This record gives sequence, C-alpha cells and structure tokens, in this order.
Amino acid sequence: MKKILALVLACSMVFATAFCIFNISAAYALDEIEFSSSWQTSVTSELGNLGLAAPAAAAPVAAAPAEQAGSKAPSKAPVGAEMSAGSSWKYTASSSNDQVGKLFDGDTNTIWHSHYTAEGSKVTSHDAPPYTITVSFGKVTEFSGVSYYPRPSGTTGTWKVVTYYGSSDGKSYTELATDTYTFASATDKAPKTTSFGNVKYKFFKAVITQGESGFGTGSELRFHEAVKVAAPQQRERTTTTADTTPGAGKITLTINSTSATSDGSTQTLLAAPVIQGGATMIPAKFVAEALGGSYSENGSDITMVVGSATLNLETDTTYLTVSGIRTCLASPTFSLNGTVMISVKVLTDALGANVSWNQAQQTIVITK
Repeated sequence: MKKILALVLACSMVFATAFCIFNISAAYALDEIEFSSSWQTSVTSELGNLGLAAPAAAAPVAAAPAEQAGSKAPSKAPVGAEMSAGSSWKYTASSSNDQVGKLFDGDTNTIWHSHYTAEGSKVTSHDAPPYTITVSFGKVTEFSGVSYYPRPSGTTGTWKVVTYYGSSDGKSYTELATDTYTFASATDKAPKTTSFGNVKYKFFKAVITQGESGFGTGSELRFHEAVKVAAPQQRERTTTTADTTPGAGKITLTINSTSATSDGSTQTLLAAPVIQGGATMIPAKFVAEALGGSYSENGSDITMVVGSATLNLETDTTYLTVSGIRTCLASPTFSLNGTVMISVKVLTDALGANVSWNQAQQTIVITK
C-alpha cells in the first residue's frame, strides 16, 4: 500500500511540475526564460529520490538571422522627378498593422505601421525591428533614388536608419545605400531623399533597422525617375572680348576629362565636368578662381566672389543666393571627388560670363 501511495505521489509531482512548466512557457512565449542551475539541481534531486530520471534538456531553437544596417553611403548624384507607383507593382512587409500599400498610394495622410497589439490605448506587444518592405516592379525598372515621407502626425516609428537594396531575381540583393534620417522636431515632416545614382532592378527592398521608439511607420516611399543624360543646349550670347588679365581669361573644360586650361595654362581638376539631368556640371572652385575671384567653404556653406557678384550656396541643395537674391536651381549642386559641382549655366549667368559648347569635341569655353 505504501509503494502504491509513493507511486501516486511521484506521478502527481511529475504532472504538477510539467503543468507549471507548460503554463510558464505559454505565458512567456515571447520571452526567453533562464532557470538557475540550483533550481534545476533541486528538481533533478527530487526526481532522483523518487526513482525517476530527470527529463532531457530541450534543444535550443536557433534564431533567424536578423538583417543588419549596411555600410554603403548614399550617392551624391542628383535624383530625377518623383515617380507614380505602377499598376503592376506589388508590395509586402515583414511586419504590418496597416496595409503596406499605403506607403505607395500617393496619399501622405495614410500610413503603414509595423505590427503591434494593444488593449485600449496601451500597447501590450509589438514586433521589434528590423522591418523589411519589399517591392516587385513586375519588370526591370530604372530609378535614381527614393524619398521617405514620415507619418503626418506624431513621431513614433519614424525611420532613423534604413538600408536599401536592389535585385534582378528577388533572391540575391545588392546594397544600394544605407542612410540615417534626422528630423529637426516633431513637426518636421519634410521628406528625406536618398540617392543611388541611376540603377535598374526588378525588385527592391528597404530594411528599417532603427525606428523611433522601436516601431516602424511611414506615409509614403516614393521612387525617383532616372536622371537623363543629354548634351547641354547652346544659348545665344553677346560676344565680348576676353579679358587678358592673368587668371581671368579664357577657360576650356572637357566633359569627363580632368585636364583643363585657364588663360592658356593647363591644369588638372579634382573632378571632371559631367552631364547629369541635361545640365553640364563643372567644378565651382576652379572656375571661380580662374575668373579671378575667390572661393571659400565653411562646412557645407560656400561663398564665391567674382568681380561685383557674390554667390552663396550649399552642397546638395537646390538654392543659390546671388548678391542677396535667392533663386531655385533646376540642377542641385553636389560634391564629386571632394569638389563642389555646379551647373555651368547657373554659374556663368550669375557671374555674367559667356559660355560656348563644342558638340564634336565635348568642350566648354568660358570667358568673362
């Protein structure tokens, strides 16, 4: 009789232990519970006293590898106009409480939000980053960058660090750029643009590795058209006699060549003139100084003084101030090989210089 009672007691304890473990596991399914070695030893000892073997430890479950932020800096090249989402585009999100398609519906008043659960106004659980947004274009599509629009109100989930990728087959992805977005205040809702340069892919994904307060949200993610490369248009100008003052005479530049001449003297440029978006971009410092002026930089702020004209601009912006008058640039300035590039039309118009274009030789001649 005693043996039977002992056996019943042993079974009851094993059942109770298993029941407790089951309930603890169920209640904390999202958390990792680590029991102390002394607790494990105590249980094993008690089971041994009852003549029962300790249960085998469960094998650890390997966690899925999390996507990490990349390391490729955004391009300094300008981006084209914003594109409308194509009818064949398809979208998926690794985490979502609101349809991911809201990021591409053209409406800044609708938002995508990473998954969470709530009781009343209290969030009880939510998915942690990274969050992956994937776009299938349906065909190879050329684009030059994207603009992220934050949610129209509040800051929760605003993207802080994001890595963009492109793929031809939807399996193997190439990093396009990793960008960090900083907003001046809770009311700063200006879009953040990341340039890739012109690229062509059939698939695209954004991996948000950091979001405000550990969430992910956004109202729009808009692609930019590829920047079309074309020869600059010639313009009629009044021919003037070139200034023969040393350092302020004739300047000759050649597209994609770092060799240039200033007043007959050959010099090597830090960056060659290029044509982007239909605009010919030239090194601002070289031209300003070659025309007998001065050039200075203070961080991203640039000041050029040539004759009676004073130009103020900032790298990667679309604004230029000429002698106190602010104008909008059709082609934003950008940095290339450590030197600031500016549209030849913008610079020569501001300085009152003359420019001519030789299509056959791909040369630009500037005189003042």
